[in-house]
Amino acid sequence: MLIEGLEHKLSQCVHCGMCLSVCPTYKIFGYETDSPRGRITLIKALNDGRLVLNEEFADHIDRCLDCRACQTACPSGVEYGLIIEEAKAYLYLKNPPNFFVKLLLRIVTRFVIPSRRVLRTLTSFLFVYQKLRINKLVRKVLPTKLRELEKMLPPLPSPSKYSYFKKDIVYGPIGEKRGRVYFFAGCVQDAFFPNVNRDTIDVLRYNGYEVVVPSAQTCCGAVHMHGGDPEYAKVVAKKNMEAFSENIPIIVNAAGCGAFLKEYNRLFGEEETKEWRRRIKDINEFLAENGFRKPKGWVNMKITYQDPCHLAHAQGIRSQPREILKSIPGLDFREMKHPDTCCGSAGVYNIVHRDISMRILKMKLEDIERTGADYVVTANPGCQIQLTYGTGKRVYHIVELLAEAYRNEKT
Repeated sequence: MLIEGLEHKLSQCVHCGMCLSVCPTYKIFGYETDSPRGRITLIKALNDGRLVLNEEFADHIDRCLDCRACQTACPSGVEYGLIIEEAKAYLYLKNPPNFFVKLLLRIVTRFVIPSRRVLRTLTSFLFVYQKLRINKLVRKVLPTKLRELEKMLPPLPSPSKYSYFKKDIVYGPIGEKRGRVYFFAGCVQDAFFPNVNRDTIDVLRYNGYEVVVPSAQTCCGAVHMHGGDPEYAKVVAKKNMEAFSENIPIIVNAAGCGAFLKEYNRLFGEEETKEWRRRIKDINEFLAENGFRKPKGWVNMKITYQDPCHLAHAQGIRSQPREILKSIPGLDFREMKHPDTCCGSAGVYNIVHRDISMRILKMKLEDIERTGADYVVTANPGCQIQLTYGTGKRVYHIVELLAEAYRNEKT
């Protein structure tokens, strides 16, 4: 046995094949080894000692986006997301990158991403870089692949949009107070889309909630867990559990963060995190459960909705975003044929597996085009970046439209 604790989870797969039609990499390559059940077979063979760890095995495992569409399709309840993440962590430990790549990864994941101040300083420099159109000059000298990656950088906000968390901030409710909640600001969301965070807080306030934003909060830890650094994932997770100590709901607006925050039992155990996991609520989930105030202001847009993988498949949140969108007057909502297929972002997948990611994005863009919608709405920063690059248009978070509808009530 090589990977601890997976024997039972691996044996749950009955190889029925229901996962094949929803797997993005199987659609592209058509190989059994690039399907969920094929990868499970490979991992089980490795775990049983029937297969030797080699480059071919690593390639098939690494190609997985961990979109978890297979979990939704699986009739046996196989926890594929946990299985593939454990396998990837094992690969990282047994076949680590070279010293310089590993050093760079450690700097990014341990010193840049967990630090709100460092991230905001970085995005402030990138804002100036875009504002002065230095990017236009840089693109002329970059190799083709790097040039395309640079183009994926979304339009960045002015540093004036930020309010640094020097101390805990409390935002009062608008109107009668209904309750008190925490807000988890995230790292990429906070650095790249601070307007989404502001609109999330406003939406909660419009619904009568006092919103507390703890200054001691940090990265959720997903990037560390997925990158083979579970020990540091525990470090940031513990900081968050201490920062959000009051027994009130913790509202999250990034699907990837919400999914991992709900999986802290993987780090500390079921009983130790039972109450914590109960308190984690995606903003769509929270509003639908507690009854949100239906807006009266109009938003005249023709939109379609992209289900983030870690919202639809990992958290099972599907109807709530649609309920919110359909409540906004003037919004012309058009459903995609396959709204819950991955857009190809998948964390840093669109960087390390760019060619595959772009093929997956192409399928998604064709699905969007068929709806006739002018804009795409989603609920995760990675999806926003990927789809902005693909469509060439601004991609909205649900809370941006709901907040606008509330603000339009005054006009």
